[in-house]
Amino acid sequence: MKPSVFLLVLLLAGCGGAPPSVPEARKEKKEELLLPLDLAAPFRRGLDRELLASSARLLRLHWGHADYRVREEASIALEALGPHAVQYAALLFSDEHPEVVWRVHRALARAGWPSQELLDLAAEGGPSAAPLLAQVLKERTMERAGPAIAALARLGPPSGEVRGALEALLSEPEALTRYHAARALGVLGDPAAAAALERLGQDEDQGVRFAAAGALKRLGKPEAHAILMKTQELNAQRGGNAASVGFYNQACLAALSGDTQEALERLAAACAAGFHDPAAAVGDPDLYDLRELPGWQALMRNMLQLDLPDE
Repeated sequence: MKPSVFLLVLLLAGCGGAPPSVPEARKEKKEELLLPLDLAAPFRRGLDRELLASSARLLRLHWGHADYRVREEASIALEALGPHAVQYAALLFSDEHPEVVWRVHRALARAGWPSQELLDLAAEGGPSAAPLLAQVLKERTMERAGPAIAALARLGPPSGEVRGALEALLSEPEALTRYHAARALGVLGDPAAAAALERLGQDEDQGVRFAAAGALKRLGKPEAHAILMKTQELNAQRGGNAASVGFYNQACLAALSGDTQEALERLAAACAAGFHDPAAAVGDPDLYDLRELPGWQALMRNMLQLDLPDE
């Protein structure tokens, strides 16, 4: 046997077989270089967003480790942060890796998402938190979706990242999700969302059309009036008290566009014209923002008295 061949055989025998493939070697090297996690570091002096982003990348690297114990220890470290875990979750919420997404959702659930405290902390992260906050708009009530809309409005000046997260919800099959997304776009005040809202004015659901009209009115777009008139025509065809329905629709549109005082006045006009259903008013998400106004409770009591049968 030639000396060169003999040396090659000895080398392979000493290594215990063929050397690892290049990808495997790189993977082993990457896992050896994992740094210790200090997820609390960004919060020791306020919120260091740059350090938070780099810590989130390191957290994701731990979650991609081949050893389950490393992945689990990283999750335990995240969940130990309590409410601050949501700020990492906001950065990793849209990750393409299924296990990363699963671990993010687990951390959110254990932290109590979507409580008001967590919504506020998520909003501190700026536009990158938009996908996480937007998912709360799939909730079925304004009591859950309303605080998320307010948090979205605090993400800073209108941006494509926030607008995109909300516009993606406009094609959801659930009407309430489209409704909440339209309201959020109105509160956001981004003129670039007008085209999507105009298309939503043709939605099959009346509530969604109203939310689109309210958002367009906030943006100063005349299309809001056309949507309202179309809805009033449909209501007239169904019969009922046209005057009270008209005033009620105006109240809803005013509330959705942010003019709560005008909305309360229109609702009072609807009551005077024959609308005496306080349960419907209280349960109407269009009128959600009116509930804290001074005249709301008095108007509801007045409706209730008018709704009582004569003795």
